[in-house]
Amino acid sequence: MRAARLSAAAIGGVISKINALDGCTVGIDGSVFEHYPHFKNRMLDALLELFGFSAQNIILQLARDGSGVGAALVAMTANATTT
Repeated sequence: MRAARLSAAAIGGVISKINALDGCTVGIDGSVFEHYPHFKNRMLDALLELFGFSAQNIILQLARDGSGVGAALVAMTANATTT
């Protein structure tokens, strides 16, 4: 429960900072999110506590190999800005 709430708090902070309460999808990579029973639901419950009904616009989705995809996006962006 505590890990799910801490994870949701971090995600909530980013969502709040980028002002994406009108809707966003969060890709999450990790075996705890993927395999631990009810982890996703506990995160959604915490987001609901933080944002009320606006949390229904937040989608948490499993993103396998998220770190590899993230590194590829950073490399692509860095390459695009130098050319």
